[in-house]
Amino acid sequence: MNFYNITFSVNRSYLLFACVTLYSLLENNKHSFFNVYILHNNCLDNNEISSLCKKHPLNNFTNFKIHLVDVSKSFDFSQFQELKHWSVDIYSKIFLPNLLPQVDKILHLDADVLVLKDISELLNTNMHNVLYCGDNAVGINSNGNTWFNAGVSLHNLKLARELRVVDNLLEYIVKNNHTEELAINLLYKERIKFFPKSYILTTHVVDNFKEDFNLIKIIHFVNPKPWLLDRSKTNLKIKSIKPYYPYLEKFMQSKYKLHFKILTLYAFTLAPIISSYERRIIHLIEKVLKRKKSVVKSTLLTKMIYKYSIIGK
Repeated sequence: MNFYNITFSVNRSYLLFACVTLYSLLENNKHSFFNVYILHNNCLDNNEISSLCKKHPLNNFTNFKIHLVDVSKSFDFSQFQELKHWSVDIYSKIFLPNLLPQVDKILHLDADVLVLKDISELLNTNMHNVLYCGDNAVGINSNGNTWFNAGVSLHNLKLARELRVVDNLLEYIVKNNHTEELAINLLYKERIKFFPKSYILTTHVVDNFKEDFNLIKIIHFVNPKPWLLDRSKTNLKIKSIKPYYPYLEKFMQSKYKLHFKILTLYAFTLAPIISSYERRIIHLIEKVLKRKKSVVKSTLLTKMIYKYSIIGK
């Protein structure tokens, strides 16, 4: 059996979805053992995680062990600012080299990821003289540069310690108020390697995906999120979202199974219809007021999912 290191960086709002990602990883990689490090900012406790692991469906697996890492005990998060929809929790992963001195290489997974197949080939990627290996989600941009997406990324922690990457990234981020992904791309683009394009599907570029869908090992739900009903007929119809729901359903309490199926029907059938009328009303208001009015994202789906799940928010 192969042994690998995995990390998540989550707050309580994303704990359920991180568990869905973890389940998909374990279910499709049964011949590997995973040390799972969950980075958090003083919001989770060991008793809660231990209780969660004893519940169905995670209690089906013996090939993992969870280690909680409270980043706030080692680093001051008050120096970071929330940017757009990102919380300060996104910065946790830059501290990995110092937080896990016993680990040389680790795979980071965002909570909006679904692992569909065996990923041992990705986990065994040669990282010689490379700091990060990940998904080139945007291809080549207008400036002729590639872009590393940190949502699914291998980290060479041993080399990062040698190069004092934590200090460099921390100084740059605080000074420029950038996300950790932007800082990595700007400071270490010469030490970034990309996974084969066919292995990871990123939903915001799904229409440009030219590879065989049968080759996909990982789906990264950058936009739209499967649990966030954002009132877009186009987004809700993207076929890559639907594989997420059978995994999510496993975390629903048995008494709410029917409720969840009705909720799914609403999300994929009724909501797009309602959305089309909403957009027409918004357009009419814009014409009358002669100014733009944004469509507010609905968190209804997220709230209901947590209500029905085995995990409290």
